[in-house]
Amino acid sequence: MDAKPAELTLVNGQDVIRIRPRAAHSGNPVFCTSWDLGAPEVRYTQVPNPGADGVTESPGFLGARTVTLELRIKGGADPITGDVHDAYWYANKLIHMAHPRSQPVLQISRIDELSGGKVWQMALRGDPWQMPISKESAALLNLTLSFVCPGGLIDGDLQCFTTPAAGQGNIDLDFPMSFPTTFGADGNFFPRLTMNVGGDATVTPTIYISGPVKDPEIRSGDDRFRFHGLTLTAGQTVQIDMGTGNVRLGSDGTIYDDMSAYNTVDWAVSSFWQWEPGVHDLEFLSTTGAAQVQYRERRLSI
Repeated sequence: MDAKPAELTLVNGQDVIRIRPRAAHSGNPVFCTSWDLGAPEVRYTQVPNPGADGVTESPGFLGARTVTLELRIKGGADPITGDVHDAYWYANKLIHMAHPRSQPVLQISRIDELSGGKVWQMALRGDPWQMPISKESAALLNLTLSFVCPGGLIDGDLQCFTTPAAGQGNIDLDFPMSFPTTFGADGNFFPRLTMNVGGDATVTPTIYISGPVKDPEIRSGDDRFRFHGLTLTAGQTVQIDMGTGNVRLGSDGTIYDDMSAYNTVDWAVSSFWQWEPGVHDLEFLSTTGAAQVQYRERRLSI
């Protein structure tokens, strides 16, 4: 695979600024002379260890990281829209993205062995206290932008998987159960998904369960999430966000309101979970309805 320099794009609402790598022949209005994605802060946890007369320290969660871009702005035609603007127009758009209230997304595209030609992204917030701007001439600006990436990780493309029809998965037996019962081709088979999670960091999936179904349940290895007292009709959906811990009701699979479904979760067996990189199964323990899994692969660096 022929490696190519990274192409960066900053997206903030309707504002999209493409930043190309520095090149002698570059005709781009904004290009990058240096970029530093930083490294996520590691938060350590202390665990009591009485047998050793003290505590042990182990890595806990990853924290935020600082992203710095050194840019050269000369203005010209926007490579996306074709509109022509001077250097100060581009600088104003970029400085606005560094405001604390802005939530820009940095998209990184590079064809090499590590990134595989995918588009990776980092959700940022502004850090405006480091915005030195200098002028090489009246129309050529040098600008250093600093952002904070609160999540600390680099996200890949959204992965989406939907369970097959009931009858194409594995049978699940709940005990105590009554006999006689039927095994084999006439048994109740539950849909199963098998996913190979890439990247090099844990992912937190979001799972959508759509009706018609009563008291749905999902299982991944030893982890379960089960509802008790929840009935979804056709067109209704419940969203389980393993990252934020939200359990919300919606309709048509896409519209979600503030109506929580926490009161219908069987917390005696349910828990939120993460997936390490590797192969993971998800079983939808119902013969009606469907489950959909969404997640983004995550990397520490790129």
